[in-house]
Order: sequence, then C-alpha cells, then structure tokens
Amino acid sequence: MSKKNLPKKFLVIAFLAVFFIGVSAGLIIQKYNLKKKTFIDVEGTQLQHLDLSLINQALESINNNYYDSDNLDYQDLTYGAIEGIANNLDDNYTAFFTPDEAEIFQEDLAGNIEGVGMEVGIQNGELTVIAPLEGTPADQAGLLPQDKIIAVNGTSTADMTLDEAVNLIRGPQGSSVTLSIARQEKFEKKDFSLVRDVIEIPIVEWNKKAGHVAHIRIFHFTNNLSNSFKDIATEILNDPEIDSIVLDLRNNPGGYLGVAQDIAGWFIKEGKIVTTEKGNQHQVFKADGNEKFQTYPVAVLINEGSASGAEILAAALRENRGTKLVGKTSFGKGTIQEIHPLYNGSMLKITTTEWLTPSGDSINKVGLSPDIVVDMPVQDIDTEKDIQLQKTINLLENN
Repeated sequence: MSKKNLPKKFLVIAFLAVFFIGVSAGLIIQKYNLKKKTFIDVEGTQLQHLDLSLINQALESINNNYYDSDNLDYQDLTYGAIEGIANNLDDNYTAFFTPDEAEIFQEDLAGNIEGVGMEVGIQNGELTVIAPLEGTPADQAGLLPQDKIIAVNGTSTADMTLDEAVNLIRGPQGSSVTLSIARQEKFEKKDFSLVRDVIEIPIVEWNKKAGHVAHIRIFHFTNNLSNSFKDIATEILNDPEIDSIVLDLRNNPGGYLGVAQDIAGWFIKEGKIVTTEKGNQHQVFKADGNEKFQTYPVAVLINEGSASGAEILAAALRENRGTKLVGKTSFGKGTIQEIHPLYNGSMLKITTTEWLTPSGDSINKVGLSPDIVVDMPVQDIDTEKDIQLQKTINLLENN
C-alpha cells in the first residue's frame, strides 16, 4: 500500500474557531476622541433605532461624577462599549478585537501559529472541541471532537465568548495550558495539560486502498489546497487501476469558501450550485472546474468534526450527484464571517450570511446526517480499526 504525504504543509489555525468560508474586508470609520471628552454624535437616520443619546448621557455621567475620572482610560471604555454591542448580538462568531488582538488574529490567518492545535465552537451554549488537528498537542493529548471545555487554567468558560476562550488557550511555543474537559459518555471532569507548539499538519494526503480505490483525505480548506489537490488528482487520473474515490472530510473544520467551491468543480458538472448565501448578501456559488472526477464513483466520509467548508462540499456532492455520506452527523457550522477593520487597528469579525445547501436547506446548528451511519471512536481514524473507511470502500465495491 502506497501513501503520499504532500511536502507542502500549512501552519494552520491552531485554536481559532473562525471557520472562514469567504473572507472579505470592509472598512468602517467612526471618528471620535473620548480622551478629549468629545462624545458620539451621529447624524442622519442609519442608526435611528439606537439610542445614542443614552450612551452619551452615561459617558457624561461617568466623566463628571466618577471619583477617579482623571485616570479613566477612555480608549478602554470605547473598546468595552463596542465589545458589549458585539456580544449582545447573541452570535457566537461575531466579535470585536482590540488592535493587539486584531494583530494576533491576522497572524493566525497568515499561518503564523503557536498553540495547541484544535478548532472549537459554541454548541448548545458550551465551548466544544470540533476537531483536534492531526499530530498536534491537542491530538497527542487525546482530546476528541465533542469534548466540552468547561475551564481553562481553572477559569470557567461558562460565560466566555468564543474569542475570549481562544485568547486564553493560545500562547507561545513551550508554554503550557490546562483544559478541564467533560466527555459525553463520561460526565466527570478530567484535566488535560498541553504544551503549546508551532502547529504544522499536511493539507491533503492520499493513498490507494484495495488496489483500486483512491482515499483522499482533506484536512483543511486553506489557500494552498487547490494546487496541492491538483497534484494529487493528476496522480490519480494517471493511475489506470483506480476506478473510485473515497473523499475523507472527517475532522475537517472548514476554511475558505472559494477553495471548497474549487474542489467541488472536480466532482460535479460545471454550473451546478455548490452553495447559496442568504443574508445581507445573496450570492449563488456554482461549480466551474474541470469535472475530471465527475464519472468516478465517489463516497464521502464525515463525522462530528466536519464543519463549514467540509459540510458545503459534502452537501454539494450529495445533492448534485447522489453521493452517499458515511459516518456520523457533522458539526453544523452554517454561517459566514467577514473582517471589518476599524480605523485605529481594531477590528470587527461579523457574521454576514448563512449558507444553504444546493437545494436551499440550512444545516446551521443541525449538521448533515449521513446516509449510512457508522459509529466509531475518533481515535481509530488512520488505524486498522477504521471501520468507517472500510464500510465506505465496501459501499463503492458493491455498487
């Protein structure tokens, strides 16, 4: 059995839980200077439903009456007000970042990551592990999808925003963090001590199974994936023995929408809908690839760690060509975030749209249900006990 691990690797988002599928940047400029005690004044009707006079009155009252007003940091007050607005939207993925936090965030997106190596989200009000990334400290420590992170270094996560938790858990290489975990089948708490590291994993890899099945595993929809996938596809297309494909999206937390759209173009006909955005923006994304794998029998593996872009691709194949999904119900990340820089280096990450499957269904907070359910411990992936993979290969062989 041969296995190809591409030499191209990507310093992935170690613990960001951002799931960017279509990042764009806007610019919002609001001019004010609280240090000089000038307060918000909005003209026009755009914010007519927001009682800014009440905010002005509160700021004036603090400025005039707080016992230590001369030492107030009005910049911190401004950040706190914006953060409060963002948090009050009751959306786990909309967040405000100070200039220092925004700089770290942008470094994460560029791949300059030091952390523990896992993606997280808020599920049923709890901070939840979506997928530990292969070979990282989180993976080696034994963390699993659906683990609940109930405390970080002894601090409860119950009232934390997603980004607050991320900032606590990430840190420089060689430093340590203790995560208190509650596991579904065992409700007692267990502490995991992890040493942070620079996170490096393969983007995509493939091997040949049963002499004729290409097993392609995509770890993350990064900007580098399209070129790496093209190299793999060329090898598969040039192998006369391969007649079917297992597309493995287990523990894939997502990534860029454009990349998922590009990969879909290898498997479905040009012009078929990959996904539709619903919200402030409305856009239909269609396949525009070369269709080279359109005639190959394909089955897709998903599990609780498959999210966002992975769910988009899986749904596109199922609804456009009847591809069977095998494994466990996916995570259910069905929204898209955009970055909006503010003038002083701070930043807002805003949920702008919900994405829908080609038939118009929403999977947000629900996930994709597999056509064939196969229960299996996550730790058995890539071992001889990988019964989900074996079931998928058998499915292809019998059809």
